[in-house]
Amino acid sequence: MTSFPVWNKNQPIDLGSLKDVELMSKEELILFRQKLGKSNVTQNEIISDPSKFKHLAMLSESLEWFSENISGICNELNKGNLYSSYSISEKSIQKLNTITKDFGDLSRTCLLVLHIEVRIHCIYFLSPIWFGSNAGTQFQGGPESTDPSSEIIRLAKDLTSTEDIVKPLMGNIKSRYVFEGLLFLIGSILISSVEHIKRINSNGIKKMSRNLFTLQYILSCNIAGHGEVALEHAKQYLELLDKTSEEIMNSIVEKGSVFTYEEYENAIKLLHRSNRNSVNSETISYDLKKLKDVMKFGA
Repeated sequence: MTSFPVWNKNQPIDLGSLKDVELMSKEELILFRQKLGKSNVTQNEIISDPSKFKHLAMLSESLEWFSENISGICNELNKGNLYSSYSISEKSIQKLNTITKDFGDLSRTCLLVLHIEVRIHCIYFLSPIWFGSNAGTQFQGGPESTDPSSEIIRLAKDLTSTEDIVKPLMGNIKSRYVFEGLLFLIGSILISSVEHIKRINSNGIKKMSRNLFTLQYILSCNIAGHGEVALEHAKQYLELLDKTSEEIMNSIVEKGSVFTYEEYENAIKLLHRSNRNSVNSETISYDLKKLKDVMKFGA
């Protein structure tokens, strides 16, 4: 993650444009999946003690302050304006410069840990919806089952409480780096989760919609920002699940492709799984072959 453009050790953190934040969030999710593989994040793998977030934030700020002040002393020593009556060797100044860099790096490492941790929390709280004991089955219930998933509520509470702890201790730019883009990440997680939903009906689609609305309402008012924009892509994807395979492909022809082939493929496969009258390999294969042809035309 330190290879991302936002993470330039020689410059202040720059999140760039909204599009840059969205792109970074998608790349981070890919990276997390590569590292995690098919294994779930367990509770002993996350920071569950709120005080540790506080300590990391305070440590990052303290180390940065110390680094900047030592750097200022080194600059004055190099100019000969400080302690002119004392003989300070060039070697000693170099050691101080090394200390300055080391403490600055440690400060940024603490910040990076906070950035990663809140994103791992997103994966931890959302994964049970699709990988738990009732994985992918909560989207085919009756009218009484359309309330937001309990995991969504828990995630929102977890992130807002973390923000309450961290934000007062850090500057605006650092806080943005820790929390900005979370809704883009969550939207990408929800889109990719369609692959693991066993079946979905109209009530399940309502439940998914309420999941998105709940996250947007709670988080965009606090930590994540750009709530409407960040989850718009996920909302558009959810609308695919209320169409037929034919309607999906017609929309690609008319308006061009909005999602990747894999995302369209997962949506079409879910539609077939959800329609007990159409689940056969020949029909699915036909639709996926047609999807490839349509994607070439509508790209």
